Amino acid sequence: MLETILYTLGRFHPLFVHLPIGIIIAVVLMEWLLRDSEVRMLLTARRFLLTLSLLAAIGSVVTGLLLESEGGYSGATVTLHKWLGIFMTLLLTATTVLAWGRGENRWQFISYRVCLFLTLVLMVFGSHHGAVMTHGRDFLTEHLFAEKQAAPAREPLKAEEFVEIDDGMLQFERDILPILEASCIECHGPDKQKSELRMDTLAFIEIGSEYGPAVVPGEPDESPLYYLTTYHPEDPDFMPEDGEPLTEEQQETLRLWIEQGANLEVITPATPAETQLTAELPQGPASSVQTPSIDLSAIPEIAPSFGENWLTPVAGVEMLWIAPGTFQMGSPGEETGREAIENLHTVNLSQGFWLGKYEVTQAQWARIMESDPASLRDETNKSWPMYQTGPDYPMYYVSRLDAKEFCSRLTEQERAAGRLPEGYFFSLPTEAQWEYACRAGTMTPYNHNDLSAIAWFRDNSDGGLNPVGQKLPNAWGLHDMHGNVWEWCFDTNLQYAPHEVTDPVKVHWVKSKVVRGGSWRSKAEHLRSAYRHSALNEGRNGGIGFRLALIPRVYEWSRERNM
Repeated sequence: MLETILYTLGRFHPLFVHLPIGIIIAVVLMEWLLRDSEVRMLLTARRFLLTLSLLAAIGSVVTGLLLESEGGYSGATVTLHKWLGIFMTLLLTATTVLAWGRGENRWQFISYRVCLFLTLVLMVFGSHHGAVMTHGRDFLTEHLFAEKQAAPAREPLKAEEFVEIDDGMLQFERDILPILEASCIECHGPDKQKSELRMDTLAFIEIGSEYGPAVVPGEPDESPLYYLTTYHPEDPDFMPEDGEPLTEEQQETLRLWIEQGANLEVITPATPAETQLTAELPQGPASSVQTPSIDLSAIPEIAPSFGENWLTPVAGVEMLWIAPGTFQMGSPGEETGREAIENLHTVNLSQGFWLGKYEVTQAQWARIMESDPASLRDETNKSWPMYQTGPDYPMYYVSRLDAKEFCSRLTEQERAAGRLPEGYFFSLPTEAQWEYACRAGTMTPYNHNDLSAIAWFRDNSDGGLNPVGQKLPNAWGLHDMHGNVWEWCFDTNLQYAPHEVTDPVKVHWVKSKVVRGGSWRSKAEHLRSAYRHSALNEGRNGGIGFRLALIPRVYEWSRERNM
């Protein structure tokens, strides 16, 4: 409830952000008028306006931070807009204090004028970057230099022309991406992702949004990417929300592309240098235990086979096959530490999937993302402590958005190599898949009768992370399902269904997402197979990592079914 209220308050950011802009401009004009001694009466009005502007600026910063916490925004533009707003508010505070205390002191008068000028400069730049997020990077120049910037118009394909191009198969980069760039990328691109949806690459489109897939291959009428563009422009769900409606030809292009199966081919594969990147990470404490380090050059470049384990050639992640099945999700009433949101119910998983044998390690992360825990920590808060680092330690300080991007990149590279089974993509496991795999056929609080033998937690971790795979696996061969680091899941943290369900996944706009398994600093009760915890979608934490899954698109990701 509190989270919903805070996110709603964040929506008032556009209201607050415009108030100080007009007021500061008015004060600057007053300063020009105050050169005339006959209008000194404006002094009191100016002080009042500066105070009002400061209150509005503080409201703008607070609501802006709440809006950012809701998710859907990322990238350098958002970060710069945020910090320009914060520094402008600090300067405005100094300006207001100097205005109220201004006497005959010449240096105080000069300081006031300098602070007011710098406030105006930061306001202009901050407003510009806010407009860039809302209207696009060329919103100032698209009309001013329209003739110079205009590229040769690309004639939309007509329905009768489709069969004349590549045997009728449309291609994403050639036929679909230009439509998306013109109408969708502004709100669903690298700097801004409304509803957590990015559309600038096929891999991101396949992952979909917080509400589910944007495209259902072969089913245009079930694909939001298509059917929302056919709504009446006054419908609240019409897309593109702020742009011109798609032409009939563009709509037909999208419809046919999806009907053909959405041709999920990546036209530009990753380069060998990108896929063979070697992590250069500082080593953690020495260990005499065998670690799961893998020589990438020795991995056979073969596609996975259903029912068999697989080693991903690009990242070197060992994936174990998890057969479909039925299990009891949640916990029985008598289980120690049980919470009300763990209601016991039957879950059917209709198709098998692959799940990482270990949590994603720092070396595997570096091969795909070219970063490490220190760099992610520095992006967030340099004052946070660093924990153990090394190629075989689990990745941490990784948000759910970070983990999704890792999955997207790996999907793109493995699909470019032709190794992914049709209809499968790398993702975070759903909460049901995670608990099914963690239990491995058990109904006890943990998947082994000796917790210390299978998990690193508060009682035995010595205050830090440990390399993956040092403890015993569960019955299905999965290590560290309890402890070491919390693991992100796909789902929103919502109440379970009170009845039997098949292939459940819970999606909602609320940014509180599920993490499972407990961490090196958790107490034993929080490591239970049924224990449910959550973290903000973009939150980074020294105790949160993730486990890779290769899952099928068998879910009806509608809120009505899964909530």
